[in-house]
Amino acid sequence: MVLDRCENKLGAERVRVAAMPFVDAPGLLGPTLAATLLDGIHNGFSRYEQGKLVSVGAGLDYEELTLPDGSKAKTAAVPVGDLEAARRASQAPFVVSASSMAPHGIAVCSAMPLVQALMSIGAVREFAKRRLAAVEVKPHIGPPKPSWARARIQWKNGTAREGFLRAGDAMDFTVNVATEVASRLAKGEGKPGAYTPGGLFGAGLAVECGG
Repeated sequence: MVLDRCENKLGAERVRVAAMPFVDAPGLLGPTLAATLLDGIHNGFSRYEQGKLVSVGAGLDYEELTLPDGSKAKTAAVPVGDLEAARRASQAPFVVSASSMAPHGIAVCSAMPLVQALMSIGAVREFAKRRLAAVEVKPHIGPPKPSWARARIQWKNGTAREGFLRAGDAMDFTVNVATEVASRLAKGEGKPGAYTPGGLFGAGLAVECGG
């Protein structure tokens, strides 16, 4: 969405992206996701300010969004790959990436310094990873929900643009994008360098992969 909204418009000043994924993946949470979550808490939260990556407290940049289908989503800052992807797509000096899965709320913000201190103890963090990995995720009951992504870009002259992307199950969409990129690279359609999928093949890739 950042690539799409910034097309042919230079000088973006502030960007906020938010992911609101729906995932129906019943079963154990597993060690990989558990490690990602807890290591993320240990390493801290971040955003771009004046073009520099800075650390911020958990639960900041909170915003409640009204989605195109009328539903609500509560989002807060989280240091996922979207942060770097949005910065590259916009070249904006101020960038925030948020998610509906990020911790937020007064209680969470108050408790996070203690949680981060505990996660800095290697033995405690490894114990917590094992316990979290054993948590069983229940299957979703009812019709599937859409996943949403939203981007809001503000330019130096004060104008702003917003956009939403809708997809199905977030894991399925991610697999579709990875498969399509791999297929195009195998056909020699890529070029040397390091890119995000959209940076290499354009904003239309999301729609071609089911968004």
